[in-house]
Amino acid sequence: PCITQCLKCINKISCEKVPEGFIYDPFTNQIGTSCSQEFYLPINSKTCEKCSVVFENCKKCHLSDKTVICDECNDKTLYIKAIILKCVSDCGTGYGINIDKCQSCGENAILCTFNQTTGITIVTKCNNSMIIMDDQSCVLSCPLENGYYLDVQNCRKCIASNCRLC
Repeated sequence: PCITQCLKCINKISCEKVPEGFIYDPFTNQIGTSCSQEFYLPINSKTCEKCSVVFENCKKCHLSDKTVICDECNDKTLYIKAIILKCVSDCGTGYGINIDKCQSCGENAILCTFNQTTGITIVTKCNNSMIIMDDQSCVLSCPLENGYYLDVQNCRKCIASNCRLC
């Protein structure tokens, strides 16, 4: 016997054709209206596909605007790096860990962290000899004549208001 509701079976263990409005989930081997958590439904398809086929080490995913988006990695020690479609243990240069995702530190920043409450990027190191500004951007030089002073590799705003040099 074939799978219940399947219109065309393959070797009595897989479904090739399903009724209109339904999909085949190979994980559960059933016909239904949605995929199991480790699967997603590709565009113009009636068969669910495993997230990890497209997005390495991905446990839960969904399709958004023709792109597979990973929602959760197989392991809690891995982080989602969408730009390369992988779950990785190290986000690499220019990225920091924001909850469970690798997020860009910003232009010219090579190391950063993220405030988990506010989501604000905290740059800890810039490219080459660049300096970190108070706004967490990386600049070539600190504008000392405009009310800033250099504190190691950080360019800080003078505390006194209306101060041009400090």
